[in-house]
Parts: sequence; C-alpha cells; structure tokens
Amino acid sequence: MMYRSVLFHIILYWFLISQAKNEEHCALDGSDDCHIFDWRPWGSYIGICGHQKQSRERVFCCDANVIPHDIKHCLQHCHFPNNFERLQNKTCRVCENGGTFSSISSSCICGPRFTGGCCQDTVKCSDNPCKHGTCSDHPPSFACTCDPGYKGIVCDTRKTCSEGVTCQNGGTCQDGPNGFQCHCSNKFSGEFCEKALSCSDVPCQNGGSCINTGSSFRCRCPPTHAGDVCEKVILCSSHPCLHGTCTDTASGFSCLCDVKHKGVKCDQPITCASTPCQHGSCADSPTGFMCTCDSSYTGIRCDTGFHVKPLETTEPKKLLLPIWFPYLEYALLTLVSLTGVMAMGCACLKCCRAVGVLKGNDDDDDEKRDESGIRRFKQDPVIPVNIQNSRRTGLDF
Repeated sequence: MMYRSVLFHIILYWFLISQAKNEEHCALDGSDDCHIFDWRPWGSYIGICGHQKQSRERVFCCDANVIPHDIKHCLQHCHFPNNFERLQNKTCRVCENGGTFSSISSSCICGPRFTGGCCQDTVKCSDNPCKHGTCSDHPPSFACTCDPGYKGIVCDTRKTCSEGVTCQNGGTCQDGPNGFQCHCSNKFSGEFCEKALSCSDVPCQNGGSCINTGSSFRCRCPPTHAGDVCEKVILCSSHPCLHGTCTDTASGFSCLCDVKHKGVKCDQPITCASTPCQHGSCADSPTGFMCTCDSSYTGIRCDTGFHVKPLETTEPKKLLLPIWFPYLEYALLTLVSLTGVMAMGCACLKCCRAVGVLKGNDDDDDEKRDESGIRRFKQDPVIPVNIQNSRRTGLDF
C-alpha cells in the first residue's frame, strides 16, 4: 500500500509539471507576434521590515528565427502592447505600534508618538515633534506645550475663536475651514496681528509713499486716495475740489479748477510767477493774483478784448443855420412883444370895468341916481381867477 501511495504522488507531480510546461510552451509557427502568458504567482517576502517586497513575472515566446534567441532581442523583435510588463514588484510592510500601511505611498503611516519604516521607534524631543509648541521628554515618550491658538499631541491643530484665541492690536477673529483666522488692521500683520508693519513691508497702496515714524509708519497718499495705507478711493461726494468742479472717474475723481487755482484738488493758488495776466500787469494776493488790464481788455486774466469808443470833446457843437434865420428870429421876437403888450392892455381894461371905474356904451341901462343926484352905475360881478386851472399863455385871466 505504501508503494502505491508514493507512486501516485510521483505521477501527480509529473502531471502538474507537464501541464505547467505545456501552458508556457511556445508554438514555433513562425509568427511575428509574441505569445504572452499569464502572470505567475507572487513570490515570497524578501528583506527586513521597511524593505520587504514581493515579485512576480510572466513569460512570453517569440519567433525561433530571432537570433540570438534571448529576452533582449525578443523584446526588440516582438510587437508588444503599449502597456506590456514582464516583471512586477510590490513593497510589503508590517506596521507596528498601530501604524497603517498606505498602498498609495507604499509606506507605514505612524501615530504621533512613533516613527520609523515600520513605526517601530519611539519619538523623542530630538525628533522635533511639536509643530507649534515646546517639547519635553517623558520616557518612554514626550510631551508638547502648545503655543497660543494650537492644540493636539504635537500642537498641529488650530483652535477656534471660541477656544480662547485673542487677536492683538485691534484685530478681529473669524473661524475658517482650518481653525481661527485673525483679520488685522492696516498697520499690523502676523498670525495674531502681533507684528507692527514698517515701510520695509511696503504697506502703502495705490501709489502712496511710506515714511517711517519710529515703531510704525505713515503713508503719504496720492490726491485721489485716503486711509492709513491709501486704500480708500476719494469720490466727489467728499468734495475734494477746493476751488473747482468735480467729476467722478474710475480711479477716483477729476477736478476742473477755476482761473485762479491749480493742482489735482485745485488747492494751489496761481501766482504772478506763472504770468497769468495776458494783457495787463499782475500783483500777488492772498487768494492768488490780481490783474490790472490794459484799456482794451477785461476779465480776470485780461484775456477778453472789447471796442473802446472815442472820448467826446468838451468843445460845444456848432449848429449850421440858414442865412435868413436871423430875420425870422427878429420877426418872432417882435410878434411876441406885441402880443404881450396887447394882453396887458386887455387885462387893465377888464379890471377897470370890474370895479366900476369905466363904463362902456352898453352900460347906460345900468345908470341910477340916488337922492342927492349923483350918478351911479351898476357894478359888474367880480369873478375870481383860478390860477391853478388857467393856462399859462398870458391871455386868459
């Protein structure tokens, strides 16, 4: 029985070997393409921890006419697919102390207190484990004292604002995806706004120039900007043009100055040094300049001309009269004189009649005699003269 059992295993072993050889047997049929067999099983682990690996391969056949008939020449002769691999290796690690193996990096990922290819070594302060803190050895391990704003075994986790984070110098704290974030004022920087900026940090924006002032700085901003670091755009709503009209632009504003001022903000008086008076003499004043214009010009800058009328002479103007005018003048004067004499005579006659001194032919009927035989006449009524309503002709009374 024992003999039969041994014989059976010998026959089985030979059968398996022959099958394996038949599977990788090359058919010498003169084909140009190579015959590629399946991958063989992975081999055993090789090497120590941190350097262990396994390998596997697959065989292929090429035409018998390839001489010399070796792998190098067969690879050159055969038409393999683009992704053909004949040999593969993989690294295998046994991670200790709770470490995990990453197939992506082919390495062990250790916990914070261990290190080494297989996480076999204990971390010490000499390994600088504390990311944001100070380290002290406590065998068999270490301990970290974290900086403000950090926590964790190796101080690698940022706290949130509610965990006692304080932003300095007026900074404000806001939580982000990776913990707290301090938003500093324009004159400070740093994780906690603890660093004062200086001109070496180039803090002034929008073309402003920087001046160091001891432990801080000051920005001299262009006329179109303002703020600690010239970060604010000046608009017309803030009335920047002191002596002119303002227009908003994409970069700020633009001033159109009056005739006596200049500058980006119309804040610089124009002086006589710039010869503003075009046709006249100039005198400086606190508000700019003052022009005394020539006789033919006017305006603030004496730039407007006008026509000057000739001066009138003081001599009386002569009137040319016809040669017969003196005779006409004499006749008119004579007529006026006669008219006046006649008017005076008529006035006297009327007055005499009014008081009864004179009697006309038509007054006989008015005669009466009194008891003494004296003749008397009827007195005409006296009509008072209305001087205001009378015409001043000299004829009506």
